[in-house]
Amino acid sequence: MALTGKNLVVVDEYYDEIAMQIKVECENLNDVFDSYKRVLTEVCNNAITEGETSEALRAFNNLSNKLSEIPKKIGNSLYLSLVAYPDAVDKADQYLY
Repeated sequence: MALTGKNLVVVDEYYDEIAMQIKVECENLNDVFDSYKRVLTEVCNNAITEGETSEALRAFNNLSNKLSEIPKKIGNSLYLSLVAYPDAVDKADQYLY
């Protein structure tokens, strides 16, 4: 997006590029989160198997499993919003021209 004189110019390719970068980074974050969950599960199953700490880790592990797909979902949502933005601006500007 650039402001030239009194005109606002939306560069569609910029939004597409940023949208793809966000989507890829969120997928990468999802992969890191999956790796973390595997390590946490391994710790729960083999390293800390009894006691209050074990119970707390298992509860935390269960919660993290429920949250596992959130980064990917957020990335997809942002991607779709950013890709649609230039068209939404064009549509909203139609009444001006």
